Amino acid sequence: MESIAVALIGVVMTLVGVITLNSRNHTVMGLRIDEITRRVEKHNRPVERTYKLEQDTAVLRRDVDALEERSGK
Repeated sequence: MESIAVALIGVVMTLVGVITLNSRNHTVMGLRIDEITRRVEKHNRPVERTYKLEQDTAVLRRDVDALEERSGK
């Protein structure tokens, strides 16, 4: 009977340890994912700005071409 009680206590303690470590790992992974997401967003901002600048440049280029056509160049 004692061996069954000892085995049950060991199983319960093992489960408590596993659940505790799993909870901590889940928290750490969540923090890491948030940090990576922040870094990716920070990295992508210049790309978005560059795309916007390219669009603006294309519009200006069309305007310049139209003005050159009107002026006869």
